[in-house]
Amino acid sequence: MEYIFVLTELEPNANLGNENILSRIHDQLNRYGRMGPDHDRYKVAIDLIQGPPAPAKTLDEYIKPLIESIAKSNLFWIDDEQVDEITIKRVKNPRLDKFKIRVQIRKT
Repeated sequence: MEYIFVLTELEPNANLGNENILSRIHDQLNRYGRMGPDHDRYKVAIDLIQGPPAPAKTLDEYIKPLIESIAKSNLFWIDDEQVDEITIKRVKNPRLDKFKIRVQIRKT
């Protein structure tokens, strides 16, 4: 099973750990009907989709806040040590004036 959430309309310097972002992540992941975290192992794929105004952050600056936000949702892992694989890529889309992040979570 794969779980996907998408954060849209983000500003280039968005704080991915703020309460609004945490709430958006939880709401999207909650629709899968998960009841709480488990001890399984996971892999995470992150797509950063940007328009012409490039985000001011480097790719690695997105990883930790997103992984921690997923942990705070209390729907997947208890500790981010359970994440065995993380991939991240930047995708350019000149039609966007803001950027969005697509995250896919799978059990390993």
